[in-house]
Amino acid sequence: MAWYRLDNHKSQYMVLNYFRTAWRSFRRHSAFSVINIFGLTLGLTCSLLILLWVADERSVDCWHAHGDQLFQIYERNYYDGKVGAGYATQGLLADELKRVIPEIQYASGMENAAAPGASNTFSVGDRLGKNNGSFAGADFFRQFSFPLLEGKAATALDRPGMIAISHKMAVRFFGSPQAAIGQSILFDNSENLQVSAVFEDVPANSSLQFDFLRSWTDFVRQNAWVNNWGNTDPSTYILLRPSADPAGVEGKIKDFIYRYRAKSPAHATSWPCSPSAKNTSTLLLRTALSTAAASNTCRSLPSSPS
Repeated sequence: MAWYRLDNHKSQYMVLNYFRTAWRSFRRHSAFSVINIFGLTLGLTCSLLILLWVADERSVDCWHAHGDQLFQIYERNYYDGKVGAGYATQGLLADELKRVIPEIQYASGMENAAAPGASNTFSVGDRLGKNNGSFAGADFFRQFSFPLLEGKAATALDRPGMIAISHKMAVRFFGSPQAAIGQSILFDNSENLQVSAVFEDVPANSSLQFDFLRSWTDFVRQNAWVNNWGNTDPSTYILLRPSADPAGVEGKIKDFIYRYRAKSPAHATSWPCSPSAKNTSTLLLRTALSTAAASNTCRSLPSSPS
């Protein structure tokens, strides 16, 4: 064992000698050493920040179980030689797409419940609070994998007067998610809504942010303009069946709107493909989630009960 102790002592001496040599070099060329150390530190810091940023970006929307089948309807308008585009669609579009096109399994519209930058007021007894949320179609929780703590995905938003609230809202107004189910909550001092479901708080890395969701039936009932196919504003999300071809579905929705509205010589609407007419609108499918989510590159959250 003597030879082992000797080799070990030599190794310790060599390491100590390396530090001494490095320190002497640092003192002899202090300016050059500081520049090198600063450059190394800056490079490592930037690399770490970039790594964290990429990881955060790839985590956006990554838990949705059917991310590769989720699409948002996108409309491109050609009018008087000008091109405009956006995600504003007709309020009745989601239900009609699901009814007419068999490749579409689920579809739902979505619209903010308050004006941009504003919140809605809720109250239960002497408890008062402001929250942000939206109206959403009955299929919403079957399309997106936002976990439900109470209630069922198929029935959470299928009737008028229903509202699904977040875990934090349930605790604030009712004490717990279990206690919130079936209870009444006053919305904007004008409507009493019944809590039909409680979902887990939406994480920060979700592109959709909301504290509550109201029934789409209520949105259509309260906004008569929705019944006019010339008006647009809500977003429309669809979930294709596993065997569906997105390109084929795009072909089917190209002129879908003209089932309900006559073409105008000045302005026409179709979805998608390059329009042949001078004044047309083209509807396309756009992936509803991030690239990482669509490719299922991260762990999924627990699915909601059906």
